[in-house]
Amino acid sequence: MLLCCDVKQHLMSEYDYIRSGVVQGSCRGPLFWICINDIIDCFDDKVNCKLYADDVKLYTELRSAADGNCFQVCLDRIYQWSLTWQLQISSQKCCVIDVGKSTAADAGYPCRLGNAGLTTSENVRDLGVVVDSHLCFSEHIANITCRAH
Repeated sequence: MLLCCDVKQHLMSEYDYIRSGVVQGSCRGPLFWICINDIIDCFDDKVNCKLYADDVKLYTELRSAADGNCFQVCLDRIYQWSLTWQLQISSQKCCVIDVGKSTAADAGYPCRLGNAGLTTSENVRDLGVVVDSHLCFSEHIANITCRAH
């Protein structure tokens, strides 16, 4: 199971007053990274975490109900971490992708972040690359080919 929390970016932005967050490419960017670097302490050894800028990817192998519970505990810890540090996580921008033959929802492992249930997706865009639940890049290649024509 892989959880992807991804923030969509726009090519051009308009000027606006920034109430929170860090402007991409600013000198405060590394400070933001230092502030969120401790998020990896929320996970135990069974759940892997990858960070890139403001994106967090979690993945684990689900073989039993205990594995599903462990993954949910990590999601609960992330949610509590976000409340502690006042960094809101948009559950609408988070999704779960099941890689393999059986799905987490079918096995009784629905994921939630706080009170919000996380949707299961057939494919996910990760750092500009679209990958599906079979780890195929067909949709990504089709999108690039369409844009090239």
